[in-house]
Amino acid sequence: MLMQITESKIIPPGSYVASVKSIAPDRGDYGEQLAWVFTLLSPAALAGAEVKAWSSTSTSTKGKAAIWAGACLGRPLTSADELDTDDLTGKRVLVNIVEKVSDDGTVFSKVDGLRLYKPKTRPAPVVEVEDPDNPDPFVAE
Repeated sequence: MLMQITESKIIPPGSYVASVKSIAPDRGDYGEQLAWVFTLLSPAALAGAEVKAWSSTSTSTKGKAAIWAGACLGRPLTSADELDTDDLTGKRVLVNIVEKVSDDGTVFSKVDGLRLYKPKTRPAPVVEVEDPDNPDPFVAE
């Protein structure tokens, strides 16, 4: 297997618009987990950077996986829900990143949570239309 060696990129602490690239089963120090990969979409200087985070495979509505899936879907999950993690691929979220220091002193970025992404909307511009038959637009004829 050919491996491409990369350098870890420290992402400054903050909230970033990201899309879910993948969610896949993974085995870690805590047993079976879900590995979440997010691609940052903004700011431009960080666009395309990827961050990885893990959640348990717990199906509890209070578990990280269900809370994060709810952030992706824009609503809390309930016990009546059934979830296919593939349906979350491509969803936009706000990824909250914090800075941590490992036992050996290495600084790294950690996904601390997800929130619903709400695109900012601008109010529609007001267009005034002049009526040549009615010079005062506030008086109906």
